[in-house]
Amino acid sequence: MVCLGSIPASAQEPVPTTTQLQSSLNPASDGDAVDFTAMVDAGGVAVSGGSVYFYDGNQLLGNAPLIVGSATFPAGALPVGVHFIQAVFPGDTTHSGSSSEFLAQLVNPIGATGSNIAIDNIAINPMMPNQPSDTIHMLQTVTFTATVTSGSPDFTGSVIFIDNSLPMGNPVALPGTGSAQQAMLNTPNLLIGQHNIAAVYTGDANFAASVSPDVSVLRTPRPR
Repeated sequence: MVCLGSIPASAQEPVPTTTQLQSSLNPASDGDAVDFTAMVDAGGVAVSGGSVYFYDGNQLLGNAPLIVGSATFPAGALPVGVHFIQAVFPGDTTHSGSSSEFLAQLVNPIGATGSNIAIDNIAINPMMPNQPSDTIHMLQTVTFTATVTSGSPDFTGSVIFIDNSLPMGNPVALPGTGSAQQAMLNTPNLLIGQHNIAAVYTGDANFAASVSPDVSVLRTPRPR
């Protein structure tokens, strides 16, 4: 009988990792320095070595060394607005790569008036009898409505809908009049599975940005 011995380390499957991301200050004000910290682990064990790369959308901000499962990047003062930040660990010889969910980092003008946003309506079309309002079947479309409110009227800006931390399409412009304004997004193509939907108000020169709580919906393979 031939003894194969142990498998060389180079031939072993890389160990899966997970990456999480935190901000030192969110929301921040114009001029505030912000640090982003990524935590990388492999089955609960901190990963060391290599670097983590930090992105603002598709733009690389920079990288930081990964030391005992943590990498902190000093991003400094970001421009006013909403920034979708992601941390990416590319992996190494023994660990697979992983990416964090996007983090919506808000940077508001100094002295900006506060705002609130909530997804307050989910409309499914066509709706079936006795169908749960948070369950969407195949061949059905869904429209999410977000309402932005503020103590002062006539704010401007846009709403970005996000699905499991990923932006859904282009920003939806608000009407620009009134102290309660709505933005709607219609989508027929949610993938099968659970979706955590949120809405982000981008703010403007006088009003602060804000993020809604998540609403959870399920897309099923069942035909309507």
